[in-house]
Amino acid sequence: MVFSNEKILEINDSGKSAEVKTDSAVYTSEYVFNSTGLFHPKMDEKNTLLQHFMGWYIKTTEPVFNSKVGKLMDFRLNQQHGATFMYVLPVSSTEALVEYTLFSEKTLKEDEYITELEKYIRDELKINDYEITHREFGVIPMTMARFKRYLGAGKRIINIGTAGGFTKPSSGYTFQFVQKHLLQVAERLKNGQSPAIKASLRERMFFWYDMTLLEVLLSGRLTGEQIFSSLFGKVDPERILAFLANESTFWEEFKIRNSVPVIPFMMAGMKQFVAPRK
Repeated sequence: MVFSNEKILEINDSGKSAEVKTDSAVYTSEYVFNSTGLFHPKMDEKNTLLQHFMGWYIKTTEPVFNSKVGKLMDFRLNQQHGATFMYVLPVSSTEALVEYTLFSEKTLKEDEYITELEKYIRDELKINDYEITHREFGVIPMTMARFKRYLGAGKRIINIGTAGGFTKPSSGYTFQFVQKHLLQVAERLKNGQSPAIKASLRERMFFWYDMTLLEVLLSGRLTGEQIFSSLFGKVDPERILAFLANESTFWEEFKIRNSVPVIPFMMAGMKQFVAPRK
């Protein structure tokens, strides 16, 4: 395996092969697997929310956490910037990830994340003595823009990861969907088949769910707190997690659809159902 650090200028599909032009060379192969932003659709504040977060892994001197119980979405925070919540995911009685997460059009200044984390740890977790062992920060697009799984006359350019639309728009989940897609790609290549894989009917159904939720959030008809509080108040967490992983059953999806305000979601769902597919 050879790794080359070069600037990619173009990726083209001739129909029979794929070609990558860089600032140093031209590479030709049967397929090119692209994870760059070269072919990203237009994303802006009209069609995209950003999921941005800062997380601290903290370690306490005394046991304060229940390692078997985590907090998935704690909305007891100021909602002025949009859907805002905390995760608390313990890994032991003295260690946990505390993560401040927002769904909004713009990121915040660094000190705003720090202030909210410090305040939550002090006021809600009642912890004053702790060590930060690791810090993380990230921004994930939650977008209604349509990403293409493959491109070119010969379907020789295969988009993977976020470039292929494998970041789930409604949750930002990426890793598990990327792994599933790449396993399918590897299996098809092993069997001498094209790795250009169309979305299944079920995948298109879940995409419609995602677009409907984002339409509601972007329109401002409901806040993230209202939506997720309604969901978790009426549906078992296991069912919601299965839904967010695209692994729920039709019956579970029926219960989830009936757990949110009907009119805003019905209007958004109808709008997305007739939206042009590009």
